[in-house]
Amino acid sequence: MITRDILIQIALALALCMIATIQPLLMEVAKRGNGGHTPFHTPSAVFYTEAIKLVIALCTWCYQKRTLEYTGLENFRLSTALVFAVPAALFAAQNNAVFFAMQLLDPPTFQLWACFKLIPVGVASRLVLGKRPSPVQWTALALLALGMANTTLDCVSELSVVASGGAAASRRARGILILLVNVRVSPHPHPHP
Repeated sequence: MITRDILIQIALALALCMIATIQPLLMEVAKRGNGGHTPFHTPSAVFYTEAIKLVIALCTWCYQKRTLEYTGLENFRLSTALVFAVPAALFAAQNNAVFFAMQLLDPPTFQLWACFKLIPVGVASRLVLGKRPSPVQWTALALLALGMANTTLDCVSELSVVASGGAAASRRARGILILLVNVRVSPHPHPHP
């Protein structure tokens, strides 16, 4: 039997999927309405996005607090909390990079390359942890890699123009490079904003 808590979790998961899907599309609409440039200050957008996430997380915590055995406040120490400042700084850098990449890439290219981190995680889980991904999971990783390869065909020719003395790297190449760097600074193996 499906309980109310399971329905709430499903609704929240669907909302997260919708946000992740709609964000690059809304960015594209904003760019098109403003001559190809975003009509807002990127760090401010990241700040407001994180503030909304904080409000949602606090509301969820307050709702669940009465049924939790451990609320997280029992052994609270400022010195322990400060350890989380490093991942928080990485998240801030990562979220800003995501917005800059969205400014440079079309939505399908952004979505594919934002999921790039799944490939090394899938391979590492097999090689390092000994976990055996299912054939469906391997197929999904292969399709993701093929999609990324397809989006970079134009990028490779653009980079060859740059290497032969072109003025600047293309928008697509810079956007993909931002997402590749973003994977390196990511404190966790999932996408965002």
